[in-house]
Amino acid sequence: MKRVTELVKQIVKHKIFQNFSYLLLGNVGMQLLNLIAVMIIAKVFKPELFGVYSFMMAQSMLLAVIADLGIRTILIRTAANGSTPILNKYLSIATISGLIGNLFLFSIYLIYNLFFGELVFFQIVLISLYSVVLSYSNSLESVYLGKQKMFPAVVTNILTSIFWLFFVVFILNGAISINLFFLVFILIFALKPLILLIILYKKFNFQFEISNFRLDFKSVFLPAIPFLGLALISLPANNLANNFLAYNSTFEQVGFFTLSQKFTSPVSMVLSILFSSLFPNFSILWSDNRKDFQQIIYKSVPVFILFGTFLVAIFLMIIDPVFKMFFSIQYYSVLLILKFQIWYVFLFGVASLIGTVFTAMNQDKLLFKMAVLNSVIITPVLWIGSYYGGFGLSVGYLIGFTIFLIIEWFVFSKKLEMPIKTNYVWLFPILVFFIYNAFYFYNL
Repeated sequence: MKRVTELVKQIVKHKIFQNFSYLLLGNVGMQLLNLIAVMIIAKVFKPELFGVYSFMMAQSMLLAVIADLGIRTILIRTAANGSTPILNKYLSIATISGLIGNLFLFSIYLIYNLFFGELVFFQIVLISLYSVVLSYSNSLESVYLGKQKMFPAVVTNILTSIFWLFFVVFILNGAISINLFFLVFILIFALKPLILLIILYKKFNFQFEISNFRLDFKSVFLPAIPFLGLALISLPANNLANNFLAYNSTFEQVGFFTLSQKFTSPVSMVLSILFSSLFPNFSILWSDNRKDFQQIIYKSVPVFILFGTFLVAIFLMIIDPVFKMFFSIQYYSVLLILKFQIWYVFLFGVASLIGTVFTAMNQDKLLFKMAVLNSVIITPVLWIGSYYGGFGLSVGYLIGFTIFLIIEWFVFSKKLEMPIKTNYVWLFPILVFFIYNAFYFYNL
């Protein structure tokens, strides 16, 4: 018992546990607040208007991913291992390049919308403005992640989510236009990078430093190219699904699919936090003791798969009554989407864990090859699936990503020399998937 107590104390005091706990509690709180806000928004707006709002959000995230130029990962590494002057320079470059990138993408999106989109000019302006906010927020958050100082980022996330929920509960009504609604959203969430920047200046002596923009940008951008390539190749799987739906289906289906993502986003957020917390420590362990690194991976990956399957099973058992408690019958088609999307989130979590391990091992070229393979496999499947609405898209995600993960698992096992018996861990999620779906569709 004494040994167990000492072990618990060691775990609680460990940096990984503290970082994960801060981010987990803060982001779960933020996700719950935002989910409540989404429930209210879905009641105020009809499915089609909710779909327009969801589509604008997705487009902002798409532009922000491209405008990042892959520099986010470089900022995390620099904050974890680099000196303050270098970090100041890199963050300054990320700020300027993000603004330039978003301005360029604004003009590109105007052309895209002219031929393939249905948005008005002011909506494209709003999308670009929120992309700027997202880009800068992500850059600043990267610094806090690298420094393993998670508390300020957590507090700002909670505060902005509370302000947003306050607006949705007390001010939002059916008379507000979707454009004004989205503008208020941008103004509220612009508080986050402002607060993070002030803290960074006061507590960590951040200074805006650029001596020669061309040379400084080159020093940041060149090592970021593999990560930019990774982000671009991953766009179909991560960011273009809503574009496929908007083009091949309707904004209503965009809303349904996005609502399913809102329910699975807390799971995705927890996984993202976990891997962000693990990455700096994995990276250090790989450099210092590769044998221990390998042993930790041998033990943690199977546990992650088994525990993840268990959580998926719980989600499937409770989602029907929980969803019907808060949403009207016009949104019930989301439930079928959810039952397949949660499995994709699980598989994506496994792939993200593998990607975190490869990143810590500096296997950037391998990651890029895997991203290319994923894009080649999943893009045509998603395109075809989008013709059948949100449900078709969710099935496309699951089929395409299953094929990809089989290949990635083989490469991962070979690279780390995983024991053959580890492969048997996949029997559990396969059995749960087929048993549940056989029972569910039999009782429809």
